Amino acid sequence: MMPSLQQLRRFVRPNSIGAYVFAAVCIIVATALRLAVGWIDVGAAPFTIYFPAILIIAWLCGAAVALVALAVILIVGWWAFVPPYFEFAIITPRALLNLSLFAIVSIVTILFADAYRRVVDALRVEHRERELVVDELLHRGRNTFAIVSFIITRSLDDNKERAQEIVERVKAVSSTNDLISGSKAQTVALKQILDQEFAPYPASQVTMKGGPVELSANAGRGFALVAHELITNSAKYGALSLPRGVIEIAWFFEGAKIRLSWIERGGPQVTIPGKPGFGSRLVVRTLQQLDGEITAAFPPDGLVCVLKFNPKR
Repeated sequence: MMPSLQQLRRFVRPNSIGAYVFAAVCIIVATALRLAVGWIDVGAAPFTIYFPAILIIAWLCGAAVALVALAVILIVGWWAFVPPYFEFAIITPRALLNLSLFAIVSIVTILFADAYRRVVDALRVEHRERELVVDELLHRGRNTFAIVSFIITRSLDDNKERAQEIVERVKAVSSTNDLISGSKAQTVALKQILDQEFAPYPASQVTMKGGPVELSANAGRGFALVAHELITNSAKYGALSLPRGVIEIAWFFEGAKIRLSWIERGGPQVTIPGKPGFGSRLVVRTLQQLDGEITAAFPPDGLVCVLKFNPKR
């Protein structure tokens, strides 16, 4: 398979000796093709075949090399393809016009190709720098999570269960930050968050239905925290606490907001909770910050709740 121009750029550095050698090869190949065409049609346009060579040389080798190549092509064209052939005769007005038009169009092509090459190079450098920044942010985020987890664990050394609950909440937000940092648009898919939070549980216990929804960074972190609280509660007291339990989740747009239904079945018999705990208050407060709300019902078969929130908040 022949290498692409982009692959060739790895081996041909602009304005290098290799670039001049590559340009010479292009001129030789183009000249050979022009001679072959001349055997078929003597009156063929003398410089048409050289345009691709000029473009390739300008793209790979830079403007300086391309201008030198253009000068060589003009000399070769004058000698080989302007009557009388294979001698430097006086140039006729028509031949001079052909040479001049070819030179002008080639110079414009060289300038545009070189400008395009510089833009592509700048974008490639910017892309590499952005990847390095993202990798650094991810690395720092994981280090921060590790430090925060250590502080929480040591601060609540006498209450390990409470410490683990807080660490898992921080982890939900931290993991979502990783997903956001890896996105060019700095957004995260709603289903991606759910898949991540449900990863420790059997897939047979969860069904999800809904179209693609992208959440802003803030909405993504908030929804991850809410999903984590609902899943944790289900694992302790609801459908996920028993092998036969299932959770059905569906979402769709209702105006500018997302409406997400959460239905649990097959878990322990539900009892209406008394005073809301910290997790419930956290869910309500987080959704309020996203211009949303939660409504919950507690039938005996399992929790049923509806979340509404703004995905762009």
